[in-house]
Amino acid sequence: MIGRGAKWTVNRLVAHRIIDLDDVEIYQFGLESAMLKAVHYASMLLVGLLLGMLPETIVFLIVYAAIRAYAGGYHADTRGVCYLLSWITILSVLLIARFCPAGTVAVVTAALTLSAFPVIYKWAPVENSAKPLDDAECTHYRKRARRILVVISACALLAGLAFNSRFGLVAAECLGLEALMMLLGLWKNGR
Repeated sequence: MIGRGAKWTVNRLVAHRIIDLDDVEIYQFGLESAMLKAVHYASMLLVGLLLGMLPETIVFLIVYAAIRAYAGGYHADTRGVCYLLSWITILSVLLIARFCPAGTVAVVTAALTLSAFPVIYKWAPVENSAKPLDDAECTHYRKRARRILVVISACALLAGLAFNSRFGLVAAECLGLEALMMLLGLWKNGR
């Protein structure tokens, strides 16, 4: 359905001479990817809304996207598997944040942050077959991932330890999840 919508839109752009016929595949791929991303994020926000955890969902989307973009890790082989894993991920993160006993939020936040930190710091970036990195890119991504890691870790620990906040817990869960995705990516890459 999204593919047909993207194709129809691109064909209209060609018909109105907005894009060249030679560029149809590129535009169709880009538009389809953007539409899939929009559906993906909208469905995650819907989950957060239905669980009464929209602010936590927004924190998850921002924090996880920030670290994931530079640290890399496992990527599913198909869009369907990616979408399914994303649903499992968002549900898991939000349900853990919701049902974590108030007295243990600080401990869980600290444990997740401190166990994920060395994994991300040491191994970032983990490339995948769809996006191999050259040496300069690896150096750039590693520096960025480490800076982002330090900021997220500090915010998670401050929010979790000082304020016993679910927002800190969600940020820590993002780090734990990213460390897991990196380890799975290393395993998939045979490293």
